[in-house]
Amino acid sequence: MAALNQVALLAGGCQQSCAVPVIGHANFIAYCSTAAIYMYTPITTTKTASASTPAATEKEKFYIYPLTRIFANGVVGAIHSFHFNEEYMACVTSTAKTVVWRLADGENLNKKRVPSAVSDFFQREGGPSVVRVAGKHHILYGTRTGWVVSVNMNDGTTTHQLRLCMKNQGVAPVTVPTLTPTPTPTPTLTPTPTPTPTPATLPSNHDSSGDAHVGSVTFIDVSASRPDTVVVGTSEGGFFVLSIHPANGIRQNASLRPFPAPTLAEESHTTNDATKGNGTVTDNGWLPLTTMAFDPSNPNFVAIGSRDGALALVDIASSTIVQNFAVQKTPVMSISGLAGQAGTFVTADGESSKLEVWSAKSRTAVAAWHPIAGSAV
Repeated sequence: MAALNQVALLAGGCQQSCAVPVIGHANFIAYCSTAAIYMYTPITTTKTASASTPAATEKEKFYIYPLTRIFANGVVGAIHSFHFNEEYMACVTSTAKTVVWRLADGENLNKKRVPSAVSDFFQREGGPSVVRVAGKHHILYGTRTGWVVSVNMNDGTTTHQLRLCMKNQGVAPVTVPTLTPTPTPTPTLTPTPTPTPTPATLPSNHDSSGDAHVGSVTFIDVSASRPDTVVVGTSEGGFFVLSIHPANGIRQNASLRPFPAPTLAEESHTTNDATKGNGTVTDNGWLPLTTMAFDPSNPNFVAIGSRDGALALVDIASSTIVQNFAVQKTPVMSISGLAGQAGTFVTADGESSKLEVWSAKSRTAVAAWHPIAGSAV
């Protein structure tokens, strides 16, 4: 596997209280400090080789990464989550507030495009814990109380809300031993027939007696190839597959808990033991989901991870776990898929510069990259 070469060193300032402090999208790189988001735009320059050399007519390419914008207007408290696309930059803070800016000029859009019903909902049902921009004009929020809220920035008025619910919570996910995924049928997973609630509050006939506690929303990811497909992770170990429609709102299609803590603790016997390690086993006996990423080469594959070292590759179309990877001694804090290599992705632990490469064909990492040294081992 080719070495990962470092191409730039941006100014320091990333803060670890943010779930994902660095994001690359299109031709932008952004990271957040405690109270601001810094955006860099890579620029390619061409320079003619020195006339004193034989290759005087050859041109060399150089890349520079100038700071092009700072988003800080309106931020109150520490930034806990942020995300952006070509239109918007959005964040949520420790004070349960959200700020949305227009990406082009940095204008604060809270009073112009964010409906007042959103802040009212957060005050009533619990503040936001994570934010994600979906498609071109939708901003998704996950709350500390297990809700997902959608805001349509195109019209500035439409909002939809969905309370996550865990059905068949006692059933462990099926582990499929085959390493080569078969063609995937229509998405089924564990179906959730409950209609999507669209008013600001749940309808009076909603029966939550069968719902399991899902905890706080910890992560949201959206399929790049299918922006209407959303996956959500929670602090109580829940993994949810949702669909979003501009008019019909949000619908929960499936749910499962992929990381049963007792099994993982038996396999680890190290710092991830429930009594010796991070101690983040949920009240229901499941490890929390803290990061996930769609496979850029297969829209049905989602890699999911936990800060307790659990890692798996899920096929959301066939309701199977393609691979349960060996439990790590270090956290899984970030995941990124490798383009053109289905079932292959990279993880970071948040504690070192090492990046580990994983494949569905192996339960252990197939390679490790050290970006600072630019070498692979």
